[in-house]
Amino acid sequence: MKKRTVAIVLFNDVEELDFAGPWEVFSYFHEENPEWCDVHTVSETGGEIRCSKGLRVIADHSFATAPPADILVVPGGHGRRREVNNPRMIAFIQAHAKHSELTTSVCT
Repeated sequence: MKKRTVAIVLFNDVEELDFAGPWEVFSYFHEENPEWCDVHTVSETGGEIRCSKGLRVIADHSFATAPPADILVVPGGHGRRREVNNPRMIAFIQAHAKHSELTTSVCT
């Protein structure tokens, strides 16, 4: 079985459940069978993200440092309204979607 790299995109005002749920599921797979997948979060600049309900999280990678993703998860939330007009976000998703096995969104 090929080890998959899972990237979960973060942005300000992202809905917590939309990224935390997938992160928990993929992280469980990694914990039980580390050879199955690696999971990381990625945001435009890396660093701190403030989610829609106020939770603060630290992205593992910036767009510039993110490894190629086999599975790309794009969550929803109020911030998506801004991000649909962010050329750097669109370019990142397009670039990774070209090579990923699965590109998915949550509530978007």
